[in-house]
Amino acid sequence: MYFVHGTTKRGAVSIIAIPLLLSLALFGSCRGTPEAETPTLTFWVTMSSEEAKAVRLIGKRFTEKSGIKVDVREIGIFEITTKLELAAPAGKGPDVLSITHTSVGALALMKLIAPMAMDIASLDADIIDMSASLKDCPESLVSAFTWSGGDGRNAGLYGVPLTVESYGLVINMEMVKSAPDTVEELIETATNLTRDTDGDGKVDTYGFLTDPTNLYFTFPFYDANGAYIFAEDTAGVYDTGNLGFCTEGGISALMFMKGLTKIQGGAPPLIPKGITYPIISDLFSRGKAAAMIHGTYLIPYYRSLGIDVGYHPIPPFADGRRGRPLSTLMGVAVSAYSNKKEDALTFVAFLLRPENLRTYFEASGGVRVMANPLVYTDEDYKREPTLKTSVKIAGDSLPFPNDPAGELVWDAFADGVNLTLEGKSTPKDALCTMEERLKTVISEMKR
Repeated sequence: MYFVHGTTKRGAVSIIAIPLLLSLALFGSCRGTPEAETPTLTFWVTMSSEEAKAVRLIGKRFTEKSGIKVDVREIGIFEITTKLELAAPAGKGPDVLSITHTSVGALALMKLIAPMAMDIASLDADIIDMSASLKDCPESLVSAFTWSGGDGRNAGLYGVPLTVESYGLVINMEMVKSAPDTVEELIETATNLTRDTDGDGKVDTYGFLTDPTNLYFTFPFYDANGAYIFAEDTAGVYDTGNLGFCTEGGISALMFMKGLTKIQGGAPPLIPKGITYPIISDLFSRGKAAAMIHGTYLIPYYRSLGIDVGYHPIPPFADGRRGRPLSTLMGVAVSAYSNKKEDALTFVAFLLRPENLRTYFEASGGVRVMANPLVYTDEDYKREPTLKTSVKIAGDSLPFPNDPAGELVWDAFADGVNLTLEGKSTPKDALCTMEERLKTVISEMKR
């Protein structure tokens, strides 16, 4: 992704050193304000209705403590950037907003979100150290909200993480009695389970499925081989002109994935041509797929169908190479156009308190993976067997690059892999051509 293989580099920017994390004055600036002059923070959220209700409850707690009201407004996740771009400069935007970490670079470049640093000299007592609320989050998840400006200077925190989504190996435990210890064991088990069960000459039960063209779900196989999306230096700056697919590791990974789509020793292909995630999910729901790479959000649905579902990290190769799954995070940022930044930052610090994160988690139905694992109790882990695995996977995951150029990679990767699977290009030619085209497009975008 943007790392020296085997070591995540976003942690190179010390999280504790970020100015905001030194201290925030909580509740000091608004005491004694007359009711008619009570300030109000506008918080745009892209959450479920139940989660939005929880945030409103947290906002009421904040009001009771500080005298600052919080007006929570629900905005569609695909609308928020456009609405922010139009409303904020006109003074009609939010003070606080929920964002995905992948949008940090674009929003920072457009100067729509503010770095979380402030002069606290004029604020009085009751100081809260936000680093105390973030120190228990895996550093890579907090670092996903840092932005360097693209040149390594003035690096700062532009948001804080609330939740994280990643993925693992989802297994039908009636078909696979125990989780495989290695990728090789997974493939061997899958080969035995991929067969024609009704005698019509067509494979109708599969042992393992993923979409080879989907970078998000197949990235661990590339990571395990040393491939990456963008190189990243020790200062946390992406080199978007240095992609890691046209490499020995990238080519090796694509050859591995292509092999899963080919007949091996007379056995049918493990992964059929044209497979997509809607098809994979449907096959799993009908007991026609024994294992797949997926997240946890559909597991309650599969259970409702009577499937005994197991969830495990994607195993390493037999030689010890283990690939990290990608992840996406949802967090909170402060609008650069807000005229109440100090109050907004104070609210963000309040939101990150464990008891408030707990309220948010419970409102999600207990399915969200929180960036701060201390939110959970032993009862949570007993209630939801996949939760402990999800927390571990999230902590070991690699957040997708938050540079705007990252969004260009998805389709380019899929196109290159398709050319290989269709026999129109070799893995090396497909990946190297894809990289060169991407470099040209990215270079033009950054002018």
